Amino acid sequence: MFHLNYWIDYDLKRIRGERPLYPGHASESWPPDPASADDNEWKREVTRFRALLGEVEVLANAGSEKMQEEVEAMHPAHERQSSSVLAVLWQTVVHNSYHLGQIALLRRVLGVWPPQGGGDSW
Repeated sequence: MFHLNYWIDYDLKRIRGERPLYPGHASESWPPDPASADDNEWKREVTRFRALLGEVEVLANAGSEKMQEEVEAMHPAHERQSSSVLAVLWQTVVHNSYHLGQIALLRRVLGVWPPQGGGDSW
């Protein structure tokens, strides 16, 4: 959850024009010691995730004029692609979907997905 929150927060800051520093290494967007996380920390990250998604939702409903606003690139590789608010929000959706798919796959491999008595089955 920390990683998803890191990048959603990063892109929301970019959209707000705050110019966050792009991390020097991918490891900076992951928790420094994931093994030390406890239930309270997990709950805080889930709460933060919901709040950040709420901000994304507000932006997504802001209208076409807002969606067309340019977002400054913070990394040279980003200068070669669209940096509109819409493009950044779509990247957030893609990034979250990628990692949430990984989580679902790992849970299936571990035999804990779908939950007993829940989930679709065909």
